[in-house]
Amino acid sequence: MQKSALTRRLFLAATIILFAATGILLLKTHRFIVRAEHAQGRVIAMMPERSRGDGSVVYKPVVEFNTPAGERIEFQSSVGSNPPAFETNEVVQVLYEPANPRSAEINSFWSLWLGPVITTGLFLVFGGLTCSMFLRIQFRWFGSHRKKQPGKTIPAKRCPPIHRSGGHFAFILLGQEPENAAYPARMISSSPDLSKR
Repeated sequence: MQKSALTRRLFLAATIILFAATGILLLKTHRFIVRAEHAQGRVIAMMPERSRGDGSVVYKPVVEFNTPAGERIEFQSSVGSNPPAFETNEVVQVLYEPANPRSAEINSFWSLWLGPVITTGLFLVFGGLTCSMFLRIQFRWFGSHRKKQPGKTIPAKRCPPIHRSGGHFAFILLGQEPENAAYPARMISSSPDLSKR
């Protein structure tokens, strides 16, 4: 039980962290795109870089472009791939901050939105697992709570004796409690067959 509670707390913490990271990356990327200036650049090299995870090699493009002031800027993209997504001497569109031209990125979907896409996917996975854990607890509690509710007990009553009055037999059929009775109590009378006497 304690291990399950710890697992739920860890998943909840991971979901909250991923939600915050996704929001920060989305806001940061959106602000960069809104403020950025556009320029035409050229890929001058594809730099190999070993991935930290599985050790595989990815290739990141190195791009150069000129600002309107005539300053030549060179930067390396933060996104790499294998096989390479660009070729040397390929012309690309560049976004850069006017106040800091070296803060630049290739104007493509994956170059700009790869980080938010990854964190959003992880957030959805961890969020779904966390919700399923807490819903399972709620359903389990609801089921056990219903089982513990006692049913209404109707006390047993003694059947009244049979009365004979004026040659008639009278007896009462007892049903359930009046408020719950499907067949209410009623009296049935029967006269003996006098012809057989």
